[in-house]
Amino acid sequence: MVGSSPRLESKAKRVLAQVCLLEKEGHLSEASELLKPLLSADPGDPEASYRMAHICLAQDALDEAESWLRRTLELRHDDARAYTNLGVVLDLRGHCEEAIRAFRRAIHLDPNQAVAYLNLGALYGEMGRYEDAVRFLQQCLRLFPSFDALFNLATVRFQQGELDEAEQLFERALEANAGHALTFYYLGLCRTKRGLLDAAAEAFESALKSDGDLLRARHHLGKTYRRIGRGHDAVRELKKVAHALPDDPQILRELGLAYDATECRTESLKCFRQARMLDAHRR
Repeated sequence: MVGSSPRLESKAKRVLAQVCLLEKEGHLSEASELLKPLLSADPGDPEASYRMAHICLAQDALDEAESWLRRTLELRHDDARAYTNLGVVLDLRGHCEEAIRAFRRAIHLDPNQAVAYLNLGALYGEMGRYEDAVRFLQQCLRLFPSFDALFNLATVRFQQGELDEAEQLFERALEANAGHALTFYYLGLCRTKRGLLDAAAEAFESALKSDGDLLRARHHLGKTYRRIGRGHDAVRELKKVAHALPDDPQILRELGLAYDATECRTESLKCFRQARMLDAHRR
């Protein structure tokens, strides 16, 4: 705000403080309306531009967010927060390499920018660049041991087949966020791969307690019940999955196996017959 009077600067700071408070309370439209006169009066205020970008990103207005972030960086070239959020926008828009450059620039400007390490590590994980993902997520954990960092690192280690470490990380993630359904789900997958089927069933059950609509957890719970000899429970869960996915032949075959485990031969054969019909129709 070059050339602004002390009075105008003081007013701008008060407005920005109000905007931050409104953002925290979720009143994004009100925060945006409060910023507009400030930006009209002083288009060269980098903090006002950044806050408007932050609001646009929270509203999923990606074009506007990117525009305001680039404006911020024109005004303040060394803003690590702006580069981090620009990376988030570019990632959401599918521009992975540009996002990587933005996150790396943020880290170069501020080596303690934990959110940049987190987002870069998560992006590398999605791209299958697991060693890079581990390096940046571990650095994020050193700076700020958040649930998101633990969960993302756990999923990467799971993908790498490091099951003992992955299970420990998922358990630590649940200490940070006790009701996170996806963490329970992946913990169940981890225990399944380790052959700990009773413990896996408990994890899938916990996932469904947190989110009863998590169909993949119900699917794996049904399969696990059958494998540990709980045939009737397997039928109950897999029937729910088959009801939600009536055209999936694999689900029907698994339901058929569950019925077979309970010696319900007629229902078992019916499921296998339906699965064969669906297979034939797909060909």
